[in-house]
Amino acid sequence: TYPRLETMAARRGDALEEATAESATPLYVRRDTGVGHAFVSARPVLRYPDTLHANGEAYRLFAGAMLMEGIHLMPKGIIYLSTAHTESDLDRTYEAARRAVRATRAVRPS
Repeated sequence: TYPRLETMAARRGDALEEATAESATPLYVRRDTGVGHAFVSARPVLRYPDTLHANGEAYRLFAGAMLMEGIHLMPKGIIYLSTAHTESDLDRTYEAARRAVRATRAVRPS
């Protein structure tokens, strides 16, 4: 169970980062088994001081746009994954993120 969850968590993080990479809301996703933390940031967020450069407002707008797409991301950036999620769910998340980026393109990351 855990190896599959780790693989899917990595894929989810990659999908969110890839879908937003060229946008005004590039995500950086910290990854762990079953849970991640996403930040709108043009650079990696590895330690607490890095979080100070993330754009919380842009992330909240992105999370709201994702909710409109049917994908619930916590407004504080925490994202959960479980073994109930499927490959199809991850594909849907990627496509939703691409649309959410277009909906929030006016917001620039700090």
